[in-house]
Amino acid sequence: MRTFTIKSVVKMLSLLFVLFVLLFVLSSCDFLGNSGDSNQIQIPPGYIYAYGEGTDKSELVAQDKAQNDALRRISEQISVKIDVQTILKDVLESVSKDGVSSQLYSTLLERTVKTTSELQFRDLDYKIVEKKKQGEQYYVKVIAIVAEEIVKQSYEVVIATTAAEALLENNMVYTAKAIMDKYRATIGKLNVSSDVMSRISKVFASIDGKVAEIEKKLSYINTAKVDSLSSFCPVLSEIVMLDSLAADLPSSAINLEKFRPFVNSIQLSLSGPDLVEVDEFVTISLNVNLPAPVVLKVIANDSFKLGDGKSKYITVQNGEAIVTGVVSGYSPKVEVSLGGLKSFYWAPGKVYPRGEYSGDELKFVADGSAVVTNDRIETYNKAIYKALLEVIKKARARVMVDVDSELMGVELNESIVDYLKGAIRYVVTKEYESNGVYYVTISTHVDRDKFVELYKSATTKLLKTIPPRMPTRLTAEAISSSEIKLTWQDNSSLEDGVRIERSVKGDIWIRVASVGPDVTQYVDASVEPDVLYRYRVKAYNSAGDSTYSEEVVISTMLPPRGLKVVGLSSSEVKLSWHDNSNNEKGFIVERSVDNNEWTKVVVTDVNVTEYVDKGVALESGYLYRVRAYNKDGYSSYSETIGVSIPSGPKDLVANVDAEGMVALTWRDTSKFESGFRVEWKGLNQLSSEWKEVGSTKANEKTFIDARKLNEGVYVYRVRAFNETAFSDYSNEATVVVLEAPSELRVVVNGKVVKLAWKDNSNLEEGFRIRRNDGISGWVEVGKVGYNKTEFSDIVPESEKGYSYRVVAFNGNFDSQQLQVNDIFVMRAPSNLSVQLVSPLAIRIAWADDSQFENGYVVERKTNEGAWTEVYRTAKNGSEYVDTKVSEEVLYAYRVAAFNNTGNSEYSEEASISILEPPYDVKAELLAGNKAKISWKSNFKLAEGFKVERKGPNGYWERIGNVKSDVRNFVDDEPLEADSPYYYRVKAYSKFGESRYSTESVIGLMAAPRDLVCQVVRPSQLKLLWKDSSDAELGFEIERRTQNSNWIALGKTGANETDFTDSDVQPDEVYYYRVRALANGYASGFSNEASGCILRSPDVFSAQILPSLNVMLSWMDNSKLAKTYVIERKVEGQSWVKVVELKSDARGFVDHIPNVENGKFYYRVKVRYDIFESEYSKEVFVDFGTLVSKLNVFGEDSTSVKVEWFWIDDRQADGFRVERKGSEGFWVRVANLTGTDREFLDKDVAPEIEYVYRVRVLKDSSVIETLETTIAPLAAPSSLRSEVVDGQKVRLTWQDNSSYEEGYEVERRVASGTWQRVATVGKDVTEFVDDSPLSGEVYYRVRAFSTMAFSSYSNEILVKK
Repeated sequence: MRTFTIKSVVKMLSLLFVLFVLLFVLSSCDFLGNSGDSNQIQIPPGYIYAYGEGTDKSELVAQDKAQNDALRRISEQISVKIDVQTILKDVLESVSKDGVSSQLYSTLLERTVKTTSELQFRDLDYKIVEKKKQGEQYYVKVIAIVAEEIVKQSYEVVIATTAAEALLENNMVYTAKAIMDKYRATIGKLNVSSDVMSRISKVFASIDGKVAEIEKKLSYINTAKVDSLSSFCPVLSEIVMLDSLAADLPSSAINLEKFRPFVNSIQLSLSGPDLVEVDEFVTISLNVNLPAPVVLKVIANDSFKLGDGKSKYITVQNGEAIVTGVVSGYSPKVEVSLGGLKSFYWAPGKVYPRGEYSGDELKFVADGSAVVTNDRIETYNKAIYKALLEVIKKARARVMVDVDSELMGVELNESIVDYLKGAIRYVVTKEYESNGVYYVTISTHVDRDKFVELYKSATTKLLKTIPPRMPTRLTAEAISSSEIKLTWQDNSSLEDGVRIERSVKGDIWIRVASVGPDVTQYVDASVEPDVLYRYRVKAYNSAGDSTYSEEVVISTMLPPRGLKVVGLSSSEVKLSWHDNSNNEKGFIVERSVDNNEWTKVVVTDVNVTEYVDKGVALESGYLYRVRAYNKDGYSSYSETIGVSIPSGPKDLVANVDAEGMVALTWRDTSKFESGFRVEWKGLNQLSSEWKEVGSTKANEKTFIDARKLNEGVYVYRVRAFNETAFSDYSNEATVVVLEAPSELRVVVNGKVVKLAWKDNSNLEEGFRIRRNDGISGWVEVGKVGYNKTEFSDIVPESEKGYSYRVVAFNGNFDSQQLQVNDIFVMRAPSNLSVQLVSPLAIRIAWADDSQFENGYVVERKTNEGAWTEVYRTAKNGSEYVDTKVSEEVLYAYRVAAFNNTGNSEYSEEASISILEPPYDVKAELLAGNKAKISWKSNFKLAEGFKVERKGPNGYWERIGNVKSDVRNFVDDEPLEADSPYYYRVKAYSKFGESRYSTESVIGLMAAPRDLVCQVVRPSQLKLLWKDSSDAELGFEIERRTQNSNWIALGKTGANETDFTDSDVQPDEVYYYRVRALANGYASGFSNEASGCILRSPDVFSAQILPSLNVMLSWMDNSKLAKTYVIERKVEGQSWVKVVELKSDARGFVDHIPNVENGKFYYRVKVRYDIFESEYSKEVFVDFGTLVSKLNVFGEDSTSVKVEWFWIDDRQADGFRVERKGSEGFWVRVANLTGTDREFLDKDVAPEIEYVYRVRVLKDSSVIETLETTIAPLAAPSSLRSEVVDGQKVRLTWQDNSSYEEGYEVERRVASGTWQRVATVGKDVTEFVDDSPLSGEVYYRVRAFSTMAFSSYSNEILVKK
């Protein structure tokens, strides 16, 4: 594949689309057909085409030159047809209504033109129109074609990407995102080159990364808890710094209203010089009240330079910061921004050209001229006069416009110039004469203050002869219902006074007053309420009147009446009034404590006639008044009304007495109350409204609610009152009335007194329990929670009587009490003893230690069982004989006294046992013909065991005693041959002896020997051994594996010395042993023998490679570490070993030297330890049948390996590999030399059927074509695992292929190598690995067929 760089405006051309067009034309109009006549070629509408020519000594080089020439000519046509600027504008306007700045647009245009001029596109297929040889040179003519619309679409993508790159450099992240989002869903379908795709991917990654970073900051900003200016400071810094990430952040991204109160509380000021010059270095002070460090952005316009840029970030805190810069124009302005929330500005009042202002002096250079006369002095003076006249004009324009612009109207004459010369110093810097005219240049210094003084005195008299300027900005304000205040701006220094005129309801104008010069306000006190007035003013002097000012219209309002004031609480006063006006904008409420100083409380909206003042203090008196207002002013005040605010009662406490009445007490804190009102409500009732239940007089601080209350929760509150106000309510006091418990029951168990009762309440928090022992009085001994109706009390002493009370409670509130008396706690019996009085009778005895019992209860248990009652005695009883007992059981006994309320504590326990005999007695032979006897016993109280033996003499004898923790005994006396010995054991303890155990027999017999294992069939192992005894009755065979214990496998009869095991699995190693059996005893075991049936490799195959080597491959799922032995023979000769391979090998390439025609045979077998398998089936290859052919194999989902045999006497010059996919036309994928026999195509997609062909080239002509088909397999996905039964791993995956023949499952332990553990069939999507799970295990899966492997699935880790 070749890549060409086109220096004009060439876009990435879509290879797939072009090839589709070529085939379309081929089928419809014979375009690119076999004809060599270019006149027969038909070009479809909407396509660009071009011819190209090339010559060279090599035909292939000439073809390449012709293709280059055709592509260059197409590029020239594209540069004419494609308008980059129009495409760029369309891209930008699609996402931005206002587009981008002209400066940024110019940058984008320059960037996109440069980018498109350097684009690369992929090699196109082409048609040779003409080919001929001229002497030693080849001449080739080709034609190329491309769709114009595809070119435009491709350009749009590249231009959009280039624009987005430039926008990102300017922090216009969201504009770039809006441009690129248009292509996000379809970008994968574009057939663009890899470098263009890489650029697009980088732009998307940059946009996504920046947006993620911005969204993270926005999340912090919008979710941060801000409750003070200090907590707002770090959030404000983030808001300001967002500008450095996104200059086009949407306004809705930040909840600005959330921060508005804190922004408004920021006090920031900028101060700098008021008068500056161009190029002057300026220092601006920034003062701020921020309590914590904050980053702010400083922005300057084009007339002010901030270092190297127009903006910078500074960090400020409480105090002063400095901003410096240079004035670079005549309108400098500096802004300090709070990230779009608020801005502060500095700008000078005046900017002078460089060098024309210095402190209080003005500097000017001026020219003058005069016609030369005989009087040289007069000529000089006239020229100087004209120069000074120019200086005065400049100074007046610079100074008087700010002092008094009215004085600028006078014409300057020679006398005024002479008068003003006192403020001017000058020197002549240049003078000369030309053509009868004398020229002079002067440099002057003008004293600003003196110039103003002289100018005003020189011009005022002259200006007094003209009328004054009219007043402006006339305003009217109604300061009451009968007064209107007028104000205006005095624009003249020449007036003698101002006249005020008024018109009522549009009638004639009348003068109402005149005021003197420089007066700018007047109050008209002759107006009436609810009347519309119109006003105007004019200035006057001796020369006449000014024109009238603008007119103002104003109407007076009727004052509000009927003011009422009521105190709602200690901090609230409610006002109400009547609205008498119809043109108010609202009302102003004022308050005073002394009728002298009044404070504005609130400004209401129109028609509002009431207000609650929440800013009053308790124990205070207040006066209130109200007046209406509108845009013109105010009405008169309403009447004044007073109110006194009593303070609320404190520390309200509620209690319930024994009769169920509620008693309230509180603390009186007011001196203004007339009394107190008591309110009540029930919290657990349907109605929860407050109701008044009674009242008291002044200074009374208690109240009894005499009503009998049902069970419930009730709340009380109290407030003071007088004639005009209520205080705040007191605290709320809650009282709980509870129903008392009933039906108290008592059960005594030792020193534990268990109480139980009936719960009659739904509101109790719990129950309190009190005890009285007749000496200490009532003592609370505990409490239980809600709905608990039981309590157990442990009394301090026994042999004593007690009384108990139970009450329900909720907080500090108790119900009536429930009481029980005469609860007697008894002393436990002592000196308990047990004795076996007969084989089946046990006597239990104790001491009677209590005076309160009705009798005694005897309880018994066996081993770890539960205690059960076996007998009850009469009062003063002290023994009992238990006859309901059994042998081999351990019994425990205890005794307690009982009466009507329960039991005493139990006595100490006493135990006795009838011993059980040992069991599972076994005797086995030891070295030296000794016997070892072992047994089992569960009896924990045995003191030891006695061992007895019966030998050839026929009687029993004791041979040893052992301790209770020993379970075996060795008989040191050697046994006699071929005689049985019998053994038995019994336990003993302080209670006696157990019965004897069962007997165990043993004899002396020789073990079998020379055990061997043989493979007799693919599924059978045969055992052979030698018989060493004459007394056996038969033989027992046992087997185990590497991962299992010995198990009995089978038996044979006497003298039978072979056994066949048919229950074996391939690739499993089995271990065997044999022993002889006699009447009740056995010999020792033989030697161990092992056996294994090795599985031969599966699917053994041989294949001749294009390199004429032989590829051998096989499959083997065995878990054993085998060795593979490969053998080869030539037809008619013997087998020869070729190689031995390690266990992980599944293939081998046999490099056969000097291959000749004929057959070669192969076979393989496996070895493991001492075992060998059978040979596999034989396979062969026949070099005599080789023909030219093409093989393909899918290496993975996106790669196909192409191999071919070229078996021909003709030597090929080269090979051309071509591919045809779903698009239906051939694509050249490789040009190779004549020695190449393979090519790896990495540009395919899974699940598409491809046809490959290799075209054999000889002398520039195709002499043969080899062709075959393949479909690459899609990789499985979504591999998941599940551990079942604690050890097995169940794998599942998604089948994404339609062409697979099965799946391979591979496993890797920790950091080891991958090994195939299974293959499953087509469409199977799960597998269970039953190998024991240990440590970290990784799995992966891939699809396979006879022609391909897919890529691997995702890997998964499974841990035990």
